[in-house]
Amino acid sequence: EFMRSISTKLILAFLSIGVISLAIIFITARWNTRAEFIRFLTDQNQSQIVSQLEEYHVANGSWYRVETILVPEMRPQHAMGPGPGPHGRMDQPFTLVDEDGIVIVGSNPYRKGDKVSAAELANGVPILEDGSVVGILVPMDYAFQGQPRELEFIERINLTLVYGALIGAGIALVLGIVLSRTLTRPIRELTKAT
Repeated sequence: EFMRSISTKLILAFLSIGVISLAIIFITARWNTRAEFIRFLTDQNQSQIVSQLEEYHVANGSWYRVETILVPEMRPQHAMGPGPGPHGRMDQPFTLVDEDGIVIVGSNPYRKGDKVSAAELANGVPILEDGSVVGILVPMDYAFQGQPRELEFIERINLTLVYGALIGAGIALVLGIVLSRTLTRPIRELTKAT
């Protein structure tokens, strides 16, 4: 009875350590995977929009009616992200400003004509024409919506992490049983000898 109690406690100890470690790894990996994937999509979207804006300014010589290239039905198929909403704001994580920081096409909380703070301007991506800055694309905090395939990808990654955690918990249980028997064998033999 005493030996069974020690074995049970050892198994539970190993299993607890394994499960807690796996839970920490699972939560960290899940959060980091989502954050990195969102950052990757945002960077990809940003570079596409910067290229489009540079081409637009070269072709038109100004930002007049620049909103039209960001409207879903009027822009090229490879462009991503929603277009301007009411009050000339884009429902996407960017605000387009001129070289002085005045909003041309806004995103929440900025509207056309507002002035963007210097701190946010410092994080912006300059839009160049012949080496001169003609505008700045400023990234904004924005809740990730994602396309259906992007969300599906994140869910598949999460499912893989769940399966990995369950397999890890099973391995921790088996190892706990094996190690508890290995560790209690000398005590059992000593008890028998006594």
